[in-house]
Amino acid sequence: MKENIRIRLAGHDDILIIQTLAYEIWPTAYKEILSKEQLDYMLHLIYNSAAIIKQMDEYNHQFLLIENMDNPLGFASYNKLDEGIFKLQKLYVSPSTQGLGLGKALLGKVRELVIKAGASELRLNVNKFNKARGFYEKEGFSILSEEKIPIGNGYIMDDYVMYQKLS
Repeated sequence: MKENIRIRLAGHDDILIIQTLAYEIWPTAYKEILSKEQLDYMLHLIYNSAAIIKQMDEYNHQFLLIENMDNPLGFASYNKLDEGIFKLQKLYVSPSTQGLGLGKALLGKVRELVIKAGASELRLNVNKFNKARGFYEKEGFSILSEEKIPIGNGYIMDDYVMYQKLS
């Protein structure tokens, strides 16, 4: 599969693909962490078309898609927080492809792009109970702080803020 993998920038024309992937991936990724009600609430909050457009246009999130022969398998997004500091906002791959190195490839592409843009540090938030934390630690990220973010409807994101120095 690796020889047919490509990572490309995503734009407004790809919003439906991003939404489809999110709705496929999130229930598996968060089933042990979030209630179905919170999962549905967050999916709608973060992945409705207007929200994605706002992320792209107002918050300058750059979205990437990873595909195998035009078949979307995952996505990532990132943006600049401050001088030299960028944030990985999202990194998701289809559950059927986890363990094949696609998340690592997406993260590598994000690193490459943010370094070109002047980053010396990459940060991310990960739910304290998310198994992805282990992936990020293997990739060289460390815990910087903890953060509780109210997201409405009585829900709170209970996260670690992780970071990695880039060279």
